[in-house]
Amino acid sequence: MQNIGSGAGGDRLAGLDPALAGQVGKAVEESFIHALSTGMWLGTGVALLGAVVAAVLVKDRVAEREPVAPAARARETEPVGV
Repeated sequence: MQNIGSGAGGDRLAGLDPALAGQVGKAVEESFIHALSTGMWLGTGVALLGAVVAAVLVKDRVAEREPVAPAARARETEPVGV
């Protein structure tokens, strides 16, 4: 609450009644905490949505691949000219 008046324009709470200044300071602090909390929840939702979309896209690409027979896989890994 000490930094409320630190922005441009000087100390805005200086001319207020001390009781009112305390209420304004508490309201500013609570609104900041609420905004920060809302932003964190929004960021969490976006991250979870991105994880779900990525999991679905990766799952679809793995399903599109054709299975490779073990004999064909062995031929692919042999050095050339052997």
